[in-house]
This record gives sequence, structure tokens and C-alpha cells, in this order.
Amino acid sequence: GVPSACVVITGSLKFDIKISAGQTALAQGWREQHALCNRPIWVAASTHPGEDEPMLAAHAQLLQRLPDALLILVPRHPERFQSVAELIGATGLSTVRRSEQTPVRAETAVWLGDSMGELMSWLALADAAFVGGSLVPRGGHNALEPLALGVPALTGPHDFNFASINAELRAAGALQTVQDAAELAQALHDLMTDPVLAQLRREAGLRVIAANQGAVARQLALLAPLLPSA
Repeated sequence: GVPSACVVITGSLKFDIKISAGQTALAQGWREQHALCNRPIWVAASTHPGEDEPMLAAHAQLLQRLPDALLILVPRHPERFQSVAELIGATGLSTVRRSEQTPVRAETAVWLGDSMGELMSWLALADAAFVGGSLVPRGGHNALEPLALGVPALTGPHDFNFASINAELRAAGALQTVQDAAELAQALHDLMTDPVLAQLRREAGLRVIAANQGAVARQLALLAPLLPSA
């Protein structure tokens, strides 16, 4: 019911993502502290109940082809940290917990990101990232976060919270959708063994982000005339 002349589309604020030097510095510190420079690493970011099992199944399949691969599993909600730790333990995969400050060793297969406020640093460590909330019907989370760091992103089919953004990313070749653990394992292997593919995905993601930035400035420009002068 609003007249079209009164409506201005400024774009999504999510594209105006900022990466702090502290976030990347923390990732680099982990890389050196835990000797991760030469290991293929992927992050399962913001997982929900029902997703951790396929993440671990995909990693087990990936390990058959890349035995030194490391999964950083980051549950969305802190109240699930302990149950996810127990789930990992039941698989027999060697794991350490961020909260315990335990060193990641060569035999460590899973690093449990049971901490708060460190997701961007986890992503900065990765060669690829799966964006959670999307293998189960929760609507997905923000794929722009790994892409802004130059990390190729994967998502499940249930990404309705970010439908328009993800459609644009897929059309640009920046985002791949996987349906299950087997497809996830294959997609991860492809990205970790094909540097040309990985670079194409990185560049595509950064192009889409750059093309859509500026929503904050556009909104401020619209608001400024409505505010009293100082």
C-alpha cells in the first residue's frame, strides 16, 4: 500500500561486511601455533541438530582421500557444545576442544570450535566452508562471511533465509549446493585438490560482494536530510 515513489531499495546491509585485523591475526596465530600451514582445512560453520552427523560422515569420507584433512566443527549454539563433543568422540575420530586450549596435533582429525565470537577467525583458517542451518530446514546462515575472506563456500538446500543472495552467488559461480554427506565430501575434495577451481570460486565471491556493497552509505545518505542539523 505504499506509493512506489516513496520506496527506495538500498541493497542488503550484509554485503557491507568488515573483516578486522584482529580476526585474521588470531587465525594466523592458530596456524603457526598448531602447525596448520600445510593441512587441508574446512569449517562446518554454525551447525544445527541433525547436521553434525553428516559433517562428520563427510569428513570421514574425505580422510580416505586426504588423510591429513582437518575439520573445524563450530556448533551454532553453546548449549550444544558438550553433546557435539560426545558425538565426535563416538565416531572414534581424534579430536580436541578449543575451550580446553589443547594443541592440535598431526593426528587430530576434528577441532571442536566450542568458543564464542571466533567464527570469522575459524573461517580465515579454512580452504573451504560449509554454511550450516542448511542441511536441515532452518533456512541457512550467511555465506558472505567465508566469501568475504576468500574462502569458497558450500551450502545445503534449505537456504530460504538467504534465498536471493544465494541465488545471485550460485549464478556467479561463487556458491555450491550439496544435498548430503557424500556430495559434501566430493565438493570439499574438489576444492582442496583443484587450485584453479578454488581460485575461481574465491574471485566470483569477492566480485559479487564488491558489486553489492554500499547499502550502509546509501541508507545514511537518505536519512541525513531528515535529521536536524547540528
